[in-house]
Amino acid sequence: DDEAIVRATLSHPLEAMGHATFQAPSGNDAIEMLKHEEFDLVMVDIEMYDGDGFAVLQYLRENPRTRWMPVIVISGHLAEDLVAKALELGADDYMYKPVHLGFLKYKVRNFERAIALQRQNLRLLHNVTEKNRELEERKQIEYEYSKRIQKTLLYGTIPANTGNVDVACMSRASHGINGDFIKVHSLWPDTVDIMVGDVMGKGPLAAILATDVKLVVQRQFTNYLSHNRGRFSVAELVNDVHRYLTPKLIELESFVTLVYLRIDRTQNRLTVVNCGHPSIWVLHPDRQATVGTPGLPLGILTDEI
Repeated sequence: DDEAIVRATLSHPLEAMGHATFQAPSGNDAIEMLKHEEFDLVMVDIEMYDGDGFAVLQYLRENPRTRWMPVIVISGHLAEDLVAKALELGADDYMYKPVHLGFLKYKVRNFERAIALQRQNLRLLHNVTEKNRELEERKQIEYEYSKRIQKTLLYGTIPANTGNVDVACMSRASHGINGDFIKVHSLWPDTVDIMVGDVMGKGPLAAILATDVKLVVQRQFTNYLSHNRGRFSVAELVNDVHRYLTPKLIELESFVTLVYLRIDRTQNRLTVVNCGHPSIWVLHPDRQATVGTPGLPLGILTDEI
């Protein structure tokens, strides 16, 4: 307020209630004070010689730090349009001069309760914001780790020896990380096995589950070779993987589409087992065809063969 006697009249009862008060003789002075100090409640006159109360209201509501600060407009104006403008700009209450000090005390007590609740809400908001920030940081760590899993374990590199067959592959995750995986290996001369699969869903969990599928296949290779079983068929391998994985996938409420193919140059044969995956296209210079009729994905029926 630009009248010293009004500022003194209003500050004395507030200080008697235990509040510290700060006085500004103009709107611009009030704005400068608000830039550097923290306040619980602002009382502002509408008309002042240097920056009116509307300018103070506008500053308070446009500034994120003061947006929720309660404001009482105190003015000698009785015009409804001015009252409406003050409320529209964000005033929380309006009192006419001369101010009834008893009413002012009651209003301040009411605002004390509102301010206490606001502080509690702000603390809760701060806690939620911090938790969300920590969650986002953890998600980012999981995301980066999952990308490494996908690159090193799910895609890997094509081995130097691929059974005298030229092999190339490319995979790009549509959502950054998914459950796609590729495995290329050659166990016998002039033969290459290629496995392509996709775990249901996206994100780190799909990538981790896809890694487990590849490990199961690798264990089956090791088991066959350690028992000198000789050449095993594609169907044998996929059925063994299916018998091991499907009960676990059902328990996890997930499934895996998988296509396993073997190119055997000694017999000039392509063998394909397709478990719910898109069909394989075979391209010739003069024609094209699909091979491997899709069956059910792994994780649907335990008795599927």
